[in-house]
Amino acid sequence: PELSRNSSLSDVTEIMKGIAYSPVPIKNMGETFPNDDFMSLQFNALWDDAGRGDLNIIKKLGANTVRLYGNDPRFEHQLFLHAADVHGLHVIAGMSNYPFTAAPDACSKSNWDCYEQVRKQYSANLKAGFLQEDRSYHRALSHVVIINEPDSNAPGLTEPKLFCKAIISALDGMLSAEKEAKVRGNFVKFSATFSFGSCQACSKYNTDPALGQMYDLRAAMLDPSTVGYKPKNDLRAAYEGRFHHSFNAQSPASTIQTKFLKVYSAEFEEPFFIGEYHAPMVAQTGDLVAIMKLAEDPSNKLLGICFFEFQKSYWKGGTDLAFGMLGLGSLSLMDFHVNRVDYNAWCLDDNVPDPHQTGTTLVQAVIQAYGGEGYDFNEGCLYDPA
Repeated sequence: PELSRNSSLSDVTEIMKGIAYSPVPIKNMGETFPNDDFMSLQFNALWDDAGRGDLNIIKKLGANTVRLYGNDPRFEHQLFLHAADVHGLHVIAGMSNYPFTAAPDACSKSNWDCYEQVRKQYSANLKAGFLQEDRSYHRALSHVVIINEPDSNAPGLTEPKLFCKAIISALDGMLSAEKEAKVRGNFVKFSATFSFGSCQACSKYNTDPALGQMYDLRAAMLDPSTVGYKPKNDLRAAYEGRFHHSFNAQSPASTIQTKFLKVYSAEFEEPFFIGEYHAPMVAQTGDLVAIMKLAEDPSNKLLGICFFEFQKSYWKGGTDLAFGMLGLGSLSLMDFHVNRVDYNAWCLDDNVPDPHQTGTTLVQAVIQAYGGEGYDFNEGCLYDPA
């Protein structure tokens, strides 16, 4: 199916062709990094056209959506949204897991009632760029992910009632923040991005990937008392009108189709998207084309995907290096500062091969699947700053 955007960017409907964006500018495994809010101005050396131009690159690859994770409410985000809008990109912002697990008053310490922690953060987000002067949402912002993989991280697959309580109470807080800010239009969609794991403790579909989590979350949205929560807002209306399911997957299109799609289409009305998609065990060109065909099929509820991921995560190392389609080159295009620490905006190296398809890079696979015009990465790495 195609996603209509409520007069956002344009009235044209389109399949989600996204790229997951977390361009940590370090090359050493295990090295720590002070802040991962890549929407903030601290990182405009990476995404702005006056810097490395990552948003322009993402658009040239054929993408129409960029998904982010970190979210520091102390920082302004409007200029990032403006820059994305200039390139015709929708933005999927994350709330980060900070208010859930890392903050001094994290809701993991209050039996996963996340209302107040998330209300405060989202209120700050609305004031720092998510809203325009007329109090409508910025037109580039399409989705806000409430939490990423709560079934893996907070509080885990064995506690579906608790992760459902965390999600619905967080959404309740976000709805209250909207009311306080008198938000008046272009409303975003909300999502909670699950893993593609099976939830054996869930009440149904407990051997099917992601489906059990979504089933229990829907039940909690429609009747919050099932998870011991009393909402301040109409969660049923928010779920039915403004919620899209999502999950992250390392499985190929054939598995998505047989293990998830058929059951989802029969059980759920809501559209869904795949927040991270990359099956490194198969050739990417064919698999990406296959998953896009599933999204184009009007009988499915799949909005599209976000390819995982833009840049190699050197700081993670190990098997995580298999996912990034771009490496960091040896030339620094400019330096910038984060928390008074110097970092380099390294040029990008697109010579990352698809290990299952001789002579093809991951970038080429994405361009083919997304119908992009391409980008000359050599020009960036040959640039002489002098």
